[in-house]
Amino acid sequence: MNKINICGMEFTIKYFDKESEVDHDGCKPLVGQIVYTKNEIRLLKSTRSKTAINQTLWHEILHGIIEFEHIDDLSEYNIDRMANALNTIADIRGNK
Repeated sequence: MNKINICGMEFTIKYFDKESEVDHDGCKPLVGQIVYTKNEIRLLKSTRSKTAINQTLWHEILHGIIEFEHIDDLSEYNIDRMANALNTIADIRGNK
């Protein structure tokens, strides 16, 4: 399993084959979720490109940064835009 440090907190990255497995509470289908109580980032892996998975990972990392840095004025839309930009930079650098 992969791990990542977000603002001093270590998170385990876990991959799942079904959208219904990604949601920690099992309530809705998701492609990604950060679970602060378990220090996990949960990602849907099957049927998705590596680029799509990485963009979702960036999205969840941004949620973590926003939570820990107490930034409360970013919409999901803007988080997606930032995740896309970060993923593009990673792709350009060859870190796909």
